[in-house]
Amino acid sequence: MPRPADILFLKIAVKRGAITATDARDLRDELDRLEGEGVHSKARTLCVELGFLDERGAKDLRREVKAYLERKAETESQSSRRVAGFEIEKRLGAGAMGVVYRARNVQTQQVVALKVLNPDLAADDHYLARFKLEAEVASSLEHPNMVQSFAVGVAGDVHYIAMEFVSGKTVKELIARRSFLQPEAVIEIGLQIADALRYAHTRNLVHRDVKPANIMVTKQGQAKLLDLGLARKADAANGLTGEGKAIGTPYYMAPEAALDKGTDYRADLYSFGVTLFTMATGERPFEASTPVGVMNKHLKAPIPDAHKVREGVPPGLSRVIKKLMAKRPAERYQDHDMLRRDLEAILAGRQPMLKIGKPPPGVEFIQGRPKKTDDSSSRSSRGGAKGDTPSSRTRHAPPKKRFPWLMAAAAAGLLAGGGALTLLARPTSTEGAEVAAHEEPEGRGATREAAAQQARSEAPRSGRARARALEEVARQFPNTVAGERARAEAKQILDELFALDREHFDSRAQALESLAAGDDVERARAGFLDLAGELEDPDLADRAYARAQELERAQAQRLEAAEQEAQRLVDAGREREAALALRAT
Repeated sequence: MPRPADILFLKIAVKRGAITATDARDLRDELDRLEGEGVHSKARTLCVELGFLDERGAKDLRREVKAYLERKAETESQSSRRVAGFEIEKRLGAGAMGVVYRARNVQTQQVVALKVLNPDLAADDHYLARFKLEAEVASSLEHPNMVQSFAVGVAGDVHYIAMEFVSGKTVKELIARRSFLQPEAVIEIGLQIADALRYAHTRNLVHRDVKPANIMVTKQGQAKLLDLGLARKADAANGLTGEGKAIGTPYYMAPEAALDKGTDYRADLYSFGVTLFTMATGERPFEASTPVGVMNKHLKAPIPDAHKVREGVPPGLSRVIKKLMAKRPAERYQDHDMLRRDLEAILAGRQPMLKIGKPPPGVEFIQGRPKKTDDSSSRSSRGGAKGDTPSSRTRHAPPKKRFPWLMAAAAAGLLAGGGALTLLARPTSTEGAEVAAHEEPEGRGATREAAAQQARSEAPRSGRARARALEEVARQFPNTVAGERARAEAKQILDELFALDREHFDSRAQALESLAAGDDVERARAGFLDLAGELEDPDLADRAYARAQELERAQAQRLEAAEQEAQRLVDAGREREAALALRAT
């Protein structure tokens, strides 16, 4: 969160009439977002950059802030370190709206984490309401993978929440220490956080800030979801986070949150997918020089494959992450149990099923419900599926099963004298598959062949959806004639789609390069991002995305040069010319 000095600076600026109270709130939020990205800015610098203050006025305010803080520090050094019945032992860190201390209950000697609302924010009704909502939410939850709340209260002018003290490291700290986490650790932590999210979501609570810094792991390996400072009930249109503002951390923000179109529990699942990606690879999926640039990539850039970013990541885990990070909420997992089953399957060496499932009973939706389709993640060879209609939101038919042949597979396994799990488990190598085929009883082999043929016949009729379905048939029924035919047909379909992509890429890229050459770099960059999202061929999509990045870097360099020139003009007392120079960029 912004430093007390920054908050005080803004408060004094409001008192002097240099900025309004609304401006100060927006500036606080901007400082908080920058801090979350690792960009350390100051309120004074931000006010000058945005034109609220000139350098001289900012320096005068800074001197006043310094004098006030020195007086306050001298007074506080002589005051008690006790809040209500809790003795403060040390500062642990700062959250979005307050400071967290390690403290001890004077009567019971229980160690707690004491979150105290920043005194400067306590005078703001907006932030006070958010803090009270966090306290209300925290006190209503009780789950082994969520931090528990013990007490909520006000001592004098101090608002506090006493929470469970968790001894351990955040996932962010673990990644910083180890660069990345092993797949087994990623999945074990992921399973626990998935359980915590299911618990919250079935109570219509959306966390809205799932990220590595908000997941604590104890020495015993227990994962806990922290910080409900941005949480809210799915049906709460209370405006506590401000209209027109994207809420959360940009690196982990769902596309619909970036657009401020309204979010439901599936936005948490998107953030969870980004978190899994970061844990598994040590890198964030989308990087940019500005928060807007990051959010734009969440909206338009292709989702990278984790197993291509970091060697050793199971491809199945990559597929689960991409399902969680689908651009459209209706294409993500809807059922936490389906997500859990897929994570458990990867841990056991099996492939995930990637069924989105049905939403938990009673869950509220802000955006459209899951669409009715054979394959919720499929798209036509050009462009995405249409959005949900208003009627589909109110009267929702359960989605069809994405892979109906899996039921046939289970039946085939049982009829042949084996269990469905035996049939669905893939051998870990080609050699293992051949051995399994040779040892299989003749009757069971015939039944599997029939099941594979039925599955192939039930696949979608055309396009990318059919190719994906046929690839799944080939994976689930290795060493069958129908399975091999499915594999060959899938390859043929994809080759045809990729050929169309190449034609589309060549014509569109040429037009976009003309824009860039004509000094319309922003439109060209946005066009390449759009193009990357339209392409089925991953190599061409990567090329389009890489070109968009090149243009973004060129823009950033141009802007930096303009800012340096403007600063030179300001130093020379030519402020008007500096403003014109910046406006020209």
